[in-house]
Amino acid sequence: MSTWQMIVTYWKSIPSVVRDHWRSLLVLNLAFIIPAVIVAFFEHDLLPWLRVGRPSEAYEWAGFIGRQGDFLYLPTWLCLIFWVFGTVFKRKSWKAGAVAVFLAAAIAGVNVNFFRLTLGRPRPSAQWEDIVGTQDEKGAWFLFGAPEMPEGADPGDPPPQRLYGPSSSYHLQSLPSGHSATSFGFSTAACVLAPAWAIPVTIAAGSVAWARMERNRHWPSDVLLGGSLGASWGLIIGIAGRRLIARQKEEEEERLRKAIANPSEEA
Repeated sequence: MSTWQMIVTYWKSIPSVVRDHWRSLLVLNLAFIIPAVIVAFFEHDLLPWLRVGRPSEAYEWAGFIGRQGDFLYLPTWLCLIFWVFGTVFKRKSWKAGAVAVFLAAAIAGVNVNFFRLTLGRPRPSAQWEDIVGTQDEKGAWFLFGAPEMPEGADPGDPPPQRLYGPSSSYHLQSLPSGHSATSFGFSTAACVLAPAWAIPVTIAAGSVAWARMERNRHWPSDVLLGGSLGASWGLIIGIAGRRLIARQKEEEEERLRKAIANPSEEA
């Protein structure tokens, strides 16, 4: 089966996986969404208390983890390595697993970007000048009209926390966290396909989520909701991948049985 056929098979499997495992998906989402709703009430005080976004050794480490955890870096390279090894050494499970993990992270990333680009929640580091501009730079473009800075407000002040709708500003793309979505999509699919790796890949995904908060790029609720979306797609595509691998093994065993039963035909 070619890589493209695997992708098509996974895509067609989504409705049946959701139908068969909707309870697990519901529980998984509630495990992320309920804490996100709770923490949203006091997260504006939580980040300053945690002293995030300030130069420190942890801040520098968070930058490194965030860069490596970006979808186009370490996750993609790991999938590519397993895909190449699976192709060269004819390990169908490795190849199918690599495609499934990559696809889960990719779909999660596409989905989360739709919300990030349309909701328009300010990042923790956002300032009024990121919205209205400065003397040297134009302000952001807004689909529903740019907000006005209140009289007496300083350009370095944070804007009110609300949803500003679609805009051209990177500083208003906080909800949900894209890094959290892709990393949890990657890790959840990997957990389903290779349970022995569950602990390290989950720690890795959690580290990426922490790094985005430490770098003052996202609120805690952002990373939780991004994780919810990513974990959902990881579970769906991971189960679809497990089904495909099981079917491939059955087909291989059937060919072996036929070869043993009819050695002359095999020759």
